[in-house]
Amino acid sequence: MNHGKSFMDKLLSLPVDVKRFLFYTFAWSWITWFLAITLYSGIQSTPGSILYVLGAIAPSSVGLIQAKKKGTQYWRDFKKRVLSIDGITSGNLIFIFGFVPTLLIVSYLFSYLSGTGLPELNILWRYLSQPFNLGLFVLLTFIGGPLMEEFGWRGYCMDQLRKSYGLFFSTLLLALIWAVWHLPLFLLEGTIQSMLIGISLVSFFWYNIEVLSYGIVFGYILSRNEYSVLSAILFHFSINFFTGLTQFSGSSRGIYAFSLMVSSLLVARLIRKQ
Repeated sequence: MNHGKSFMDKLLSLPVDVKRFLFYTFAWSWITWFLAITLYSGIQSTPGSILYVLGAIAPSSVGLIQAKKKGTQYWRDFKKRVLSIDGITSGNLIFIFGFVPTLLIVSYLFSYLSGTGLPELNILWRYLSQPFNLGLFVLLTFIGGPLMEEFGWRGYCMDQLRKSYGLFFSTLLLALIWAVWHLPLFLLEGTIQSMLIGISLVSFFWYNIEVLSYGIVFGYILSRNEYSVLSAILFHFSINFFTGLTQFSGSSRGIYAFSLMVSSLLVARLIRKQ
């Protein structure tokens, strides 16, 4: 492993498989998203929403294609990491599904005690009163994000990175890459990202802090679950599901993002010791 190299040296000497994955993923996603931005302004129109989805599936699509090309043994191991739950203990499942709601509760308390008020829970109450819509939300949340991305990011790309650079550097680098990949969505009207930047640049800042922080926690979860892709899929679902039920705004979002950042720094220390 190239642990002795500087950050910039490692960045400039990425494995060929990683470079290929990143090139095809970014080209696929960004071209389709910029077509949606320039031709249809956003995802409100059917063509715009189709282009948005086509761009979003790039990470997993490219990851699966490249994993299949790595040979029979690698493909067999890859599928096992996707489908098997053997490496995910009950304690790890509690962390996967409990990390985000715990931080949300802590953030609620800080928001209340600081006088900024509690985040609105209108979405949660609406779904609880409409079970069918809640089920649909669960399904779409599981597909949009976890399945569209994690076969590539935490499945294939992380696997190639850590073999060359180890867990710590790979986790930090992939978190940064993941954040950069999302950037065009701030220009695509109708996405959560565009709504945030429409509120303020501070919201844009906090969102990226959240993405970077989640990226670090992903690395920890993978290391605790024998690099199970399924564990990453479940954690991504947990992020989207629990935060999707909450309407953070202003200071409340900042409190959550800051709590998440502090937690991720603690997690990063644990990763570095491994």
